[in-house]
Amino acid sequence: MDGDAAVAFFRDQITASKVVQKGLFARWTAHPEEAPTTRPDLAEIRRRLDRLTTELLDSLKSTEHIRKKAVACATQLTLATASGAKRGTPGRPPPPGPRNRNRLGV
Repeated sequence: MDGDAAVAFFRDQITASKVVQKGLFARWTAHPEEAPTTRPDLAEIRRRLDRLTTELLDSLKSTEHIRKKAVACATQLTLATASGAKRGTPGRPPPPGPRNRNRLGV
């Protein structure tokens, strides 16, 4: 499996997790009654994350041949752009930048 693609994938997952965490904290600040009252078992969370990581890597490996096709990426980019997912559109994620386009084969 392409190591750079795996690194980029997990970097994006970490970034997305941070966005979710910030959103949850903002919600809990605005609605303290919705905040968790107990702490999760970190050992169990780590075991679940380890399983998910293995599953995600297996999925990335098994779909690598599909994701390398430039047509699929170009189509996805076109659809995302047409839907308003372009740089500078508030509330919409930007399409892949030049650094990612080469990895995606676009």
